[in-house]
Amino acid sequence: MAEQLTILGLWERSAPEADQAPSPPPPVAPPVPPPDPRQHDLLDGPHLLRFKLEEACVALDAAAVRVAHANLLARSIGQTWGDWGDGVAWLVEPASGEESAQRALSLTALHFPGAPRFLVEQVRGAALRRAVQQLTAAGGPGAALSDGRPAGLLALIAGDFVLARALLAAACDASGHSNAMWLGYLGEASWRLGEWFAAMQCWCRASLVDPSRIDPAWVTAAPVLELLDLHDELELTGTPFSYLAVLADLRGKHPLDDFALEVPASASVPRRLAALLRAYRRDRASGALDESGRIEAKRVMARLGPPGLRELLRPL
Repeated sequence: MAEQLTILGLWERSAPEADQAPSPPPPVAPPVPPPDPRQHDLLDGPHLLRFKLEEACVALDAAAVRVAHANLLARSIGQTWGDWGDGVAWLVEPASGEESAQRALSLTALHFPGAPRFLVEQVRGAALRRAVQQLTAAGGPGAALSDGRPAGLLALIAGDFVLARALLAAACDASGHSNAMWLGYLGEASWRLGEWFAAMQCWCRASLVDPSRIDPAWVTAAPVLELLDLHDELELTGTPFSYLAVLADLRGKHPLDDFALEVPASASVPRRLAALLRAYRRDRASGALDESGRIEAKRVMARLGPPGLRELLRPL
């Protein structure tokens, strides 16, 4: 406070100037609670070390795996599993794409003791993609294993559907669409990418080429499985895929295209029936088939096909 003389000659005390005001006391810091032992810093400590270990496994870097494992052991963590570097080294050891693929396909949790299933699958996918690169570098997109399985199937197993479709499409084009097994795999790759029409076209063509060569493990589309159930309900002969193209056309799932007209001399009954059905659809659409011709064409198809198909042929 400062003293001053007023008009009445009295001394008064006035408030101090702003620059003379005392500084406020510093704020009191809130008390810091003790750390909760149940909480962990996800960016530090054993969690980061475990992440680095899994990252090195997926990168197929055996040296980095061993370093990360040693760091975990130094902190008394990781005694419950072995050195995953041995499993990674086993995967990357082969020089040929064939052996690399076979080792990746035979990979089990025994090679990575204590590892979670998702990590084993991620490592398998990385090893398969590495094998695909080796195979295609030596034999092009149509490269295949000794048992006939194409490189595109390895990409399909690895979950790389874009790469699988590209490799399988190139392989099928190079073979003139004469390999039913490869067409079946291309259908599955297209289906996984949401390309329904292309997938059905591949599966139907594969059934016309050689239905016994289609791998049922890689036919997961629900509409196709419904047609396979219909095949059993109608008690049709042959393999479950024999009449797939005909049933898909008759049930409105996928129309037959001109590929069905390419009938070899030794064609099976389903193949010949598909050619007749395609010709019938084409001639009806163009107006080249009169009523008598339509009735005769239906009669020929009914005589050629099994009894179970007659009810489906009747509405034509």
